[in-house]
Amino acid sequence: ILENILLGCHFPKFIYFDPYVNFPYGAYDKIAPMYDFILAIFIWLISFGNPTVELINKIAPFYPVFLGSLTPIVIYFIAKAFWNNTKISLLSAFLVSIFPTVLYRSLLGVNDHHVAEVLLSSLTMMFLVYALLFAKNGNSIKNIKFWLFVFLTGFSLGLYFLTWVGAILFLFIIFVFLVTYYLIEFLSNKPCKWILIAGFTIFLVPLLMIAPFFGHPNITFGTYNINHLLCFTLSFFAFALLLVVSFIIEKKSFKKWAIFPIIIIIFVVSVIVLKFGFSGIFEKIIVLANGVNNNGSSLNDFRNFVSEMNPLKFQGAIDRFFALFFMYLLGFFIIIYQFLKEKKPEYLLLIIWTIITLLITGFFSFFGQVRFDIYLSVNVVLLSSFFIVKGFEFGFKSLDISSRLEKKESYYKIYFLVGSVVMLFNLVFFIIYPFPFNAGQDFPYSLPNIVSAVINTMKDPSVLSTDWQKALKWLKEKTPDPGMDFYALYKEPGIDKKTGKLNSYVYPEKSYGVLSHWEKGHAIEYYAQRPVTANPFQLGIGKKVNGKVIELGESLFFIETNENKATSYLDQLKVKYIISDNKFALLESGIFNVMVKLVQKDMTGYIDEPENLPTKYDNSMIARLHILDGSKSILE
Repeated sequence: ILENILLGCHFPKFIYFDPYVNFPYGAYDKIAPMYDFILAIFIWLISFGNPTVELINKIAPFYPVFLGSLTPIVIYFIAKAFWNNTKISLLSAFLVSIFPTVLYRSLLGVNDHHVAEVLLSSLTMMFLVYALLFAKNGNSIKNIKFWLFVFLTGFSLGLYFLTWVGAILFLFIIFVFLVTYYLIEFLSNKPCKWILIAGFTIFLVPLLMIAPFFGHPNITFGTYNINHLLCFTLSFFAFALLLVVSFIIEKKSFKKWAIFPIIIIIFVVSVIVLKFGFSGIFEKIIVLANGVNNNGSSLNDFRNFVSEMNPLKFQGAIDRFFALFFMYLLGFFIIIYQFLKEKKPEYLLLIIWTIITLLITGFFSFFGQVRFDIYLSVNVVLLSSFFIVKGFEFGFKSLDISSRLEKKESYYKIYFLVGSVVMLFNLVFFIIYPFPFNAGQDFPYSLPNIVSAVINTMKDPSVLSTDWQKALKWLKEKTPDPGMDFYALYKEPGIDKKTGKLNSYVYPEKSYGVLSHWEKGHAIEYYAQRPVTANPFQLGIGKKVNGKVIELGESLFFIETNENKATSYLDQLKVKYIISDNKFALLESGIFNVMVKLVQKDMTGYIDEPENLPTKYDNSMIARLHILDGSKSILE
């Protein structure tokens, strides 16, 4: 996308439709524009309007590093706003800079939008916390600084939406906080209308920011689509409803708690009306909620076959955050106690933010995916830093008190023991855990987690293998030109209004596709500059329902045992080249199992072992092409 913007002679325009994806149909990109566009502008300026591939490759790898270096600054000020403690702020900034989940996504060359996600979502929360600090005593309406930070919250949320289309996630977090805080203040007979007015403002700004990008190809299938519009609309409706219900309760002098049964009744009625009167909208809401599990994929059990979509679970949390995860939990319970005691709105925000980020990572396996651990990292950093610093302060204070007491005094032992235990607990679990119990392991696993995790992250980046690099270089240089300009501003085919499906894209007569496992699709398109059948957007995988082919794709071809059917798939998909590797072909690797399960849900017929006869795996296209060098069957 970056090269297309800069080298296609159409800067600053960028493509919404890419015919190199999901060949021979093409697909509308669902990638938010801002991440690539900001980098494109920077390279354009540096090159004085004459960018080259060489210059792009020299500058672009530093982009995630630059964004990653800004994140600790934002985290510092978030911690400062919460606790006004420089030690907690500095420790939070330090931890987020070395946390593997964040560090891995901001290494040199890892040019994806994930690091921008954590930066801009954190920036949004930072401005919201500062807005709350200026909102105290119910004088928010007249406080200019408060409204400045409210606007900056909405603006940062808009930047976040322009960087990742799934920013609905933090829209939901902020919505839950505003509604909860409003209800608490309403029941306490405190001025609270300003909370919902602030909510309107915060949500309106990002809606206006993404509005120009609606309509490619339409409100249903666009990068920003009906799901985004629906979330904003429901939020505005909920805010307005709360205002109206509150006004009626106060006007009629009802008990304040009456707001709950009224809201519940309205909610139930709304669900019934949507379910039976507007079933399309109701289904979209359900799909949207389930998107936290499957990213909107309709494939069978896809969540279980993609590593980043697996649930985090308890053990995964410990593996990623080591002993700091326990300190995070302890810090979380302390914050709950402090909120109940002090009723600070920023603590309520932190509690809701923490609960939702923990849930969406799949800590409880039925909901969420590990891909969101980068968001959880921020909460772990903040709360563990809070617990560690407060723990050391408490320990020092206890030891200091004990030093001023006579050893014979009854309280001396208590203060000395408490101070020593707290200090030792922090030292062991923060700095040296799990040493020395891991001393016998290989380097760097013999080191404390906080050190070994950083070393492992930096020494083992995800790099395309040499074999793949050579294969894609050959593919680019030695195969026929597919007749398509790789840097063109492609004409959008649009959507058929009658069928609701993508119109056919008109490809050149000599165009052809490359078929490989979906996870290599982006690499093939980028390095070889050839159209691909399948890619990591989960397009072109293939699908069957009750044994009937619904959608052609790579998995359908690779597991097929009938050669005539397999070649017919290739003909229909206009495939000229197939690329495989041993990971795709070996039954033990798991990828073949995934191919089968994506198409037919289970391994029936593929792992049976009839006596002296080849299995369906042995006769599958991937086994015969890759393992058997094109033999007709395993018996030849």
